[in-house]
Amino acid sequence: MKAKFKKINFDDIHSFIFVTNGREVLLEEAMELCKKYMDKHFEVTQHGEALFVDLRPAFDSPLQSVTPKTILSVPKDYIPPNL
Repeated sequence: MKAKFKKINFDDIHSFIFVTNGREVLLEEAMELCKKYMDKHFEVTQHGEALFVDLRPAFDSPLQSVTPKTILSVPKDYIPPNL
């Protein structure tokens, strides 16, 4: 199954990149995930960076119980490899 990614500019400061298996993150889901990981964003990113959240393979679980495999800061224009 090919991985998919979605970039979200939550506001002027906070950007997120979500990677999933099989289907794209819906906008409503993405906004909920942004709120869920907002504190982590402040911990690991600097101005001009995005929070990279790898949701594979747990994305089939209910959204509130998803634990990402990876959370790290990347440049805002980052494109995950092999997608």
